[in-house]
This record gives sequence, C-alpha cells and structure tokens, in this order.
Amino acid sequence: MLWLMRRLSLILAILSPSVPLAAEALLAPGLGEGCLALAGTWQLDQEAQAVALARPLPPSLCPAGSRMPEPPAMERGGARRIFLFDALHPERLLAFALRDETAPAWRPETGMWWSLDPAQRAGVPGSGLFLEVQGEALSVWIASYDEAGRATWWMAAGPFEGGVFHGELLEFEGGPLAFREPKPPRSARSAAQIAIRFHGPARAEVWIARSAEGGLSLHAFEAARFVFGMPPGVSSLAGDWEWSADATHASPLRLRLRRIPSAEGGELLADPSRWVYLRCEAVPEGIPPRCALFGVGGSTPIAEFEAVGLNLLNGRDLEGREHRLRRIAPPPPADRENRPPVSSEE
Repeated sequence: MLWLMRRLSLILAILSPSVPLAAEALLAPGLGEGCLALAGTWQLDQEAQAVALARPLPPSLCPAGSRMPEPPAMERGGARRIFLFDALHPERLLAFALRDETAPAWRPETGMWWSLDPAQRAGVPGSGLFLEVQGEALSVWIASYDEAGRATWWMAAGPFEGGVFHGELLEFEGGPLAFREPKPPRSARSAAQIAIRFHGPARAEVWIARSAEGGLSLHAFEAARFVFGMPPGVSSLAGDWEWSADATHASPLRLRLRRIPSAEGGELLADPSRWVYLRCEAVPEGIPPRCALFGVGGSTPIAEFEAVGLNLLNGRDLEGREHRLRRIAPPPPADRENRPPVSSEE
C-alpha cells in the first residue's frame, strides 16, 4: 500500500466541488446507494494504475443517471486498475475497479479453477473457484474459509463483457445437508464484492473487496484452471487439435500432438506428419502460461500463444495474424499417465 500512498502525494488535492458520480462498476461495498464526487486530478503510473481522491456523498445528493468517475483514456491494448481514496482520509480506500476495454474479450473455460502462487507458479490450497459463462452472463462460485477457518462458499452472477467481471458475492447459510430433502437456504447475505480480469481462457486476476473502517479492504490473487485428469505442464495439452490462422489456412488443419523427449531437456508436443511441434514454458503443475508453435528444424516460431487454456490456445504470428488451436479430442490413454515419456533408445 506504500506505493499507492507515494502516488497519492503527487495528486493535486483540489477539493473543489465536482459532479457527483455513482459507483457503477466499482467495488465499493461501504458506499451503499450513495455516490462519489471526484476531488482533484487523476494520477497515473506505468503499472496500469489510476489513483484519485473522492468525496462520498449521501443518496440525496446523487443525481439520477450519474456514473462512476471516469479515468483518462488508455492506450490501445491496455488495462487499468482504478483506486479512489477518501479526500479527507487519504489512507482510506473507498472504491476499486478494473477496466480492460481494448484487450481481447477472453471467455473463461468452464470448470474448476484455483488460486495460484505467482512466485512458485503453481496452484496452492486456498480458494477454489468454479466458473461458467452462458451467453453474456458469468457465474462464479468460490469455496474458501471464513475468519474462524470454517469452510464456506460464495456465489456471484451477472453480465460479463470485455474480459472483465464485477459482481456481488452472496454467502448462503442455513441450507440442508446433502442427504436431506432439498430446500432453499435460510439466508443469502451480501458478503463482499468481486472483480475478475481474464488474461486468457485459463488465467485471471481476482480482486475481492469487503467493508472495513469506513472504506474497503482489498484482497487480490491470481487464479488458473485446475488440471486434475491429465499430467501437468505441456503434457496436459496432448491430444487432437484444429489449427486455424487468418488468411493462412483455407480450412483448419488437424494436428495430432503427442509427447516426445526434447534434446534440450523436458518435453515437446509434436505432429511429425505436419512437421510442427509445440514448445511451452515449463511449470511445475497446471497449464503452461505461454507456448509457441515451430516448424521442425526452424528457430523462428510460426505463432506464439500467450492465451493458453486446457481446450483453446490463442496467439499471433510475427506479422500480427491470429492463430488458434482448439482441442477436438483428448489425448490417448498413454499420454494421460503422469509419467515421463519413454526415450527412443529404450
């Protein structure tokens, strides 16, 4: 939080009246039906942060149709985290939001996700998530723990667009046991608010905001698809795929990617019949964050994929053309076993 305070010291704290603005698309659980009035100027940095001071106003001073404080325009392809602090108590965070209007609108893969340790680049026990997109709506279920360590779960659902989701997390209480007759829970209270920005079909940043001391307490973590039925790393991508590229292939090409040992160590996925192979960044478990498709004997990638999912890879070639790999069949049973590939010398 110190880096935010240093940036706040650079803000022009001009407490002149400004147009009252509602907390639309903001995580601001303590604001209720009130709104915010921007008090000063936006301070920007090179880390996609936009920070400003604001004054909370009661509903009686909030005109109909008011909107959230609008940060300056962003460069193409960028994303921004928005922080609004109390003008009278600059250490108090009032609201937070994510913006990503120009990046690809990734649709997350439906299934199990879990929290990711960015230092070890591996999944860690903590929070489990289940995500699903239907039409233009997203639902997220989070299984975690409360302050006393008791298992609990939350649910949020709402519109999903532009690769970013904002929603209210509801905590359900008083439901029946699994082997009893179904009945509605006794209560569903608002527990927190959530914002998710997807970096691809299988990776995301998650921000959870809860009311605290007149403002909000913010917790962030990375999340990724949970791989449990396949070996970790590049082997999780073995199988049959369709490869399509803009203005390159008249129709998708079918690739049968299978594990082979690499002379440089590790593993590759190759389709000898197509003279191509897939090399991915090594990770201890889960899905690799980045992969590249090469021609056999070539040192320059045909395409680089920075959006890697369990069933879909999106990327571009050096000329900016889009390339996509879509899984159409799972790997054969031998490639699903969590063991190293057999060397051709054995």
